[in-house]
Amino acid sequence: MISSMIRTTRTTLGRGLVALVLLGLTGACTMTGTADENQEPTTADELPDWRAMWDFQDPAASEGRFRGAVEVGKAAGDVEYELVVTTQLARTHGLQGDFDGAHAILDGVEARLDEGSTEVRLRYLLERGRALRSSGDAPASMAPFLEAWELGLAHPDQGLDPLTADAGHMLAIAAEPDEALVWSERTIAYCEA
Repeated sequence: MISSMIRTTRTTLGRGLVALVLLGLTGACTMTGTADENQEPTTADELPDWRAMWDFQDPAASEGRFRGAVEVGKAAGDVEYELVVTTQLARTHGLQGDFDGAHAILDGVEARLDEGSTEVRLRYLLERGRALRSSGDAPASMAPFLEAWELGLAHPDQGLDPLTADAGHMLAIAAEPDEALVWSERTIAYCEA
């Protein structure tokens, strides 16, 4: 269905407007049915659900919650949890315009990537790319987004589809207009499959 909308939209509108429409469709694709939404709820004796800590309208408040969750993960000895939450802590810095802080946090995650899973690496790459793009360096953000896309494609059995789609979505946002259209179409096709 989305593919036919793309063809119709491309015929009716110019390429530039098509890219904007596709970016909206791609964003919707990554926002539904994510692995994060499909996780079982956390019980009282498990680590806190970091997903519930996000308030994108108030990244400073989210930052405080993530700092606490990182400490809980450390105390529990759960390196995977600690590293995943740390990538989200870095994202709060980027959303507040503190790109140096975001990169410093991500440098710490990068130094420990061998301790984490493929998901940790993919989340690290996404947040590194976002920090670069948001700071005004869209060309430099393409490499981590592309690496995240390829990493997700290489591990189809690990439940990383939403993160892989997010990487494609970010590639479409960061790319030049003609390439953005290609990435939008590629990501939509991935979501449909």
